[in-house]
Amino acid sequence: MEVEPEIALPSGKRIVAMGQLIVQKGFDLLIKVFARVYKSHRDWNLIIIGTGQLFDEISQEAKQLGIDKAVYFPGRVKYPSILFVI
Repeated sequence: MEVEPEIALPSGKRIVAMGQLIVQKGFDLLIKVFARVYKSHRDWNLIIIGTGQLFDEISQEAKQLGIDKAVYFPGRVKYPSILFVI
């Protein structure tokens, strides 16, 4: 039985992080590091799966760093392992 993923992922190379968007998880640092990597690796995308109180702050930072077109926030995903079967 083939199962369709809940979200459509961008093509190309991907970095995937998953967790609650809170200070302790360090997603703000991940955004900053990805921005540096993205300068020389434009074929990469960052996918952050999860929700939390820092969503607005983190997505705004991605915009300010000019990487918002390469960072995806699909929110909460019920079965994340299905995303990577394809």
